[in-house]
Amino acid sequence: MRSPGRTPRRGYTLVEMLAVMATLTLILGLCVALMELLLKLNTSGKDHVETEARLSRSARIFRDDVHEAGEIKRCEPGTSSTTIELVRPDHDRVVEYQWIKNDLVRNEWSAGEIVKRERFPLPAQASAHFEHRSDGGRSVAAYVVHRRGKQASGPAVDHAFRIEAMVGAAFRFDVPEGAGK
Repeated sequence: MRSPGRTPRRGYTLVEMLAVMATLTLILGLCVALMELLLKLNTSGKDHVETEARLSRSARIFRDDVHEAGEIKRCEPGTSSTTIELVRPDHDRVVEYQWIKNDLVRNEWSAGEIVKRERFPLPAQASAHFEHRSDGGRSVAAYVVHRRGKQASGPAVDHAFRIEAMVGAAFRFDVPEGAGK
């Protein structure tokens, strides 16, 4: 029952409004923190994809250069080096790979001049070297990248990426003229 002379209450009290505002502020604060985390993950994911793409591209180009090469210089068999030189069989082109700081640098030489220079930046935690070995009378060149990875929990883990290619493999399966007709 209503007391006489008293009208029904309309609207909200100041305390109710402050409670609603505090709740909304808390919810918005959590949303902002979540959005920031998602943006950071997105950036991290993009960096990872770009790094993997650069690594993959450099490995593909290295493998193709080794297949086209006739000999390896500046990296003796059974050793590793931060520099390797791949010479084409006709000696008209030399491709030099160097690991300088965190970059793989590819220089393509023709007639003693640099024709093309490419740089493949890799993560700060990465290191690389080249290896040269003999496998059944054939020369094999390897491009090895070591990366120090982070785990969500526990110690950091080393990841190795290794590309091996046989020198002159591009010329190994040539079909003689007139064959297959």
